[in-house]
Amino acid sequence: MAIQSLPLYSPNLAVLEELHERIYGKTQQQQEAIARYRRYLATFNPYLSEIDSIQFIFNKEGNALAHLVVAIHPEHKDIGIIGFFEAEDKTSAAALLKHACSHLQRKGCRKIRGPIDLSTWHSYRYISGIQKTKSMLDPLHLPWYAGTWANQGFREVAWFVSAVRTDFSYIIPFTKQGHDTALEAGFGIRQFDRKHATRELRILHGISSKIFTDSWNHSPISLSSFYFIYEPYLSFLQEQYLLFLEDSRRNPVGFCFALPEKGNPKRLILKTLGVLSEYRKQGLAAALLHAIHVRAQEDGFAECYYPFILEGNAVTKFPYEGYTMVSSYVAYERFADNNILS
Repeated sequence: MAIQSLPLYSPNLAVLEELHERIYGKTQQQQEAIARYRRYLATFNPYLSEIDSIQFIFNKEGNALAHLVVAIHPEHKDIGIIGFFEAEDKTSAAALLKHACSHLQRKGCRKIRGPIDLSTWHSYRYISGIQKTKSMLDPLHLPWYAGTWANQGFREVAWFVSAVRTDFSYIIPFTKQGHDTALEAGFGIRQFDRKHATRELRILHGISSKIFTDSWNHSPISLSSFYFIYEPYLSFLQEQYLLFLEDSRRNPVGFCFALPEKGNPKRLILKTLGVLSEYRKQGLAAALLHAIHVRAQEDGFAECYYPFILEGNAVTKFPYEGYTMVSSYVAYERFADNNILS
């Protein structure tokens, strides 16, 4: 048995691809996950030049049994990240996870978090509750992975839920007052301009960086890395579902990003919603929600799916009829010296 360390670039991903296919079989979800891995772990991903990262592989008798990637952001050198975690069995999984934690401790990290594929701008979290329906944004992993993290001293520190709405008859009138009040106060809502996609993504990057700066495990990301993440969405993005909220001087103060789900044309995924902190508690999020749901109803969508709701967010407290929780998710953290957080 041996643990091998390799830099991140495409030729080395063959090991991960073979391991991944052995674990999950060659399904559509597995192929989509591997396509994402190829993109995120390729040399042309600009984010890899912004962080310190390396991949570890657990080998036994010439076979790769487990794989993961560790990363450290230069502005958060005390926090180590573990992601792209895959394993065929619990023994190799535990050994590799332990090795990664030791590596990050030697690098000076005080805390270790995961599962996070490079950053929370990318893919992260495990499913902890039973899924009623699947989304293209849901993580793919074996059910026992979470227990392996817990056995290595990790504890749950961030909780998320997803939900689906099939009845728009309550949310649209419920958010109408916030929408109308915002417009009367001089705010405006405009849609994404595909003809100037680069400019629009620059605006989205700037406002997202401000809105989510206090979010769990937030780390800065360059414009080029942000564009790299969002560029694939442009091929199936519908302009009317990426909305910018602007003040009376046409400065962006919030946005809502939704997109149709691949393979499920009747479902609209409301991926991200946010308003600058100084503009919150004014009903502006409701204005964006109203605009998105009106469009969804007019365009014949049967349901809206909300994939990233941090537990404690106001949206989980709204008394929305037709709003059903789908799945729960979790992320983990531990001290690098193996002491469980109290």
